Amino acid sequence: MAPTMFQTFSNIIFLLIVLLILPIFSNAKQSPVQLLENLQGYHKGDKVEGLHKLKQYLNKFGYLNYNHDHSKVQNLDSNSDEKDEHFDEILESAIKTNQLNFHLKPTGVLDSQTLTTMILPRCGVSDIMVNGATRMRAGQKKMHHH
Repeated sequence: MAPTMFQTFSNIIFLLIVLLILPIFSNAKQSPVQLLENLQGYHKGDKVEGLHKLKQYLNKFGYLNYNHDHSKVQNLDSNSDEKDEHFDEILESAIKTNQLNFHLKPTGVLDSQTLTTMILPRCGVSDIMVNGATRMRAGQKKMHHH
């Protein structure tokens, strides 16, 4: 059975709508990899658009602890109008701790090695617990089991 003129016309309209809407959604968000690559080379004292996303990541995995400062927690919220884009001492310290946990030189600078570890798939469990203890063995030799 041949398609009717109405079916053909409907299919063309549907395809046009999809082609017009698709670019809107594909450009809506940067991938985490693109976002982190854009932050490479920045250090304490810089103000960088997108830095709040890095702070969200480090907060999620326990490196940043803004729980005592509610204004900082609100600024980490992706829906907040006032995003914290400043590379401060607290962020530098969090990056150094992250670098130590991944056996990197603790510079506090967002170098390629640091960013590479950050884009690796994660299970979502925090590296650092609420009491400051870590489940990682930063800077320690690997244990040999006999």
